[in-house]
Amino acid sequence: MDGINQLDLITQRVLSLQVKTLTDELGQALAELEQANKRIAELETPPKAPLPADEAIDA
Repeated sequence: MDGINQLDLITQRVLSLQVKTLTDELGQALAELEQANKRIAELETPPKAPLPADEAIDA
């Protein structure tokens, strides 16, 4: 194997590892984003108003 082929193999391995790392990081970021969106939705949902005393008795 000559030097250029070895360099190509090394480059492919390095790029493959970088792609795997970036893919893992992207997956983690997307999971965190999904959790953040759920939390935002919870915080934006207005609380339900309690029933007035008269309606609570009838309910």
